[in-house]
Amino acid sequence: MNTLPTPPIDEITRIVEQRNKAKSLIEQGLDLIFDAIEVAPEYSFRELSSDIYWYAGDRDKNKCKLAKSLDRQCWLSLIKRTKLAAVLNTKQADKFYAEVDNAPEFTRDSAMATFMDWFAKREQNFKEGLVDLFKSLSGNYKSHDAFKVKKRIIMSGIFSGKSWSYYSSGQERFKDFCNYAFILNGVDPTSVSSDKQPDLIVGQGLFLGKDEFIFDGYRVVVFLNGNMHIWLEEKLLNKINQCISDYYGKRPPSSEVQHYSILSRHQIL
Repeated sequence: MNTLPTPPIDEITRIVEQRNKAKSLIEQGLDLIFDAIEVAPEYSFRELSSDIYWYAGDRDKNKCKLAKSLDRQCWLSLIKRTKLAAVLNTKQADKFYAEVDNAPEFTRDSAMATFMDWFAKREQNFKEGLVDLFKSLSGNYKSHDAFKVKKRIIMSGIFSGKSWSYYSSGQERFKDFCNYAFILNGVDPTSVSSDKQPDLIVGQGLFLGKDEFIFDGYRVVVFLNGNMHIWLEEKLLNKINQCISDYYGKRPPSSEVQHYSILSRHQIL
């Protein structure tokens, strides 16, 4: 298996510390705000009430509301800063983000338990996401059987004029493809600067009149009809097909397939 991005575990401790400090400051700040309202002359802050909505509520309710918002962002930061999001395609990541609003309180124990659960499944999730993407790119999206990716991939209707088509999700799918290519080529996609991101290079180049682009392991050509053709070099093509073969040879039954989840781990704790 190709080396996946190494997650910096110390980020968990850093996020927990940031969260706890922010929560403490929020609570202190709200207490001071309400204390100020109580001692001020009547209606002193009426003109500000439309801008600062919590003046009309009770402090405990609003502390909980702000803490929940803080925890939500901590869970989002966890998957990004530990690099585990790098192995997910857009569809997988969207499923994860949909759970965030119902996630448990962000503590060191809950964060570490969730991280270990994700870490144990990251190779499976990587292969599953790769297979799902190339199923759609190869026209095999209705099949449940193993398949092989061909040397040329066609992404249809993903450009409108000289820019990415907003309605096609083409940029997201191409970016997913590029991230998998980075990983299979031994590159951590989270370490690639924005000026080296293929989707941005293609978008900017197309605007300037360029229609052909060469990247590590593949060549891209954009046509006037809005289609993109991707030609894969043999080395990258073989790695992709090997991952697909490994996935179908070792995957668990569909009822047992696991996905990244904040909730499942904590429902049994």
